[in-house]
Amino acid sequence: MNMKKAWATISLGALIAALSVSSAFAADSTSDVKAAKHAAIKQAKHQASLEKHAAAKGLTVEQFTAQRQAKEAALKQKADVAGKTVEQYKADMKAQRQAKLEQAAQKKGLTVEEYNAKKQAKHEEVKQAAAAQGLSVQDYKKQQKEQRQAAHAAKQAQKKAAKQTAAQPQTTTD
Repeated sequence: MNMKKAWATISLGALIAALSVSSAFAADSTSDVKAAKHAAIKQAKHQASLEKHAAAKGLTVEQFTAQRQAKEAALKQKADVAGKTVEQYKADMKAQRQAKLEQAAQKKGLTVEEYNAKKQAKHEEVKQAAAAQGLSVQDYKKQQKEQRQAAHAAKQAQKKAAKQTAAQPQTTTD
């Protein structure tokens, strides 16, 4: 009878071991499915993000991707020329921008936060003015620059004309 109990115990143990191994493999297959599902969701979100950014710039996804790759290649080339890694180069550029920002803020007698707040407020004003005219911010700024240049050129022409009339001898008929 002890022999039968031993066989039964061994058989039961083997059965339990086999079931646990099969459930472990089943868990792997479900985790593979979950991983694939997760990857598909992540890819869809990435694609949606690309489409959003491309649309914001008025480009197709392919054009946007090509533009981004060109920027990354240029960045890598600049880093190589500087003899640094891309991360080091980015950190150096960030430090330079921060120093320049601090210098500009100090020149105006403001803290960096105040300076940034003023810049942001000015940008919002420009956005509103551009929207009022039905233009993009870039087009609005371009238009404003052209108007300033035209006004400056007109002022310079007026000064030149005034100088020429002043330089001409005044003839009086007495």
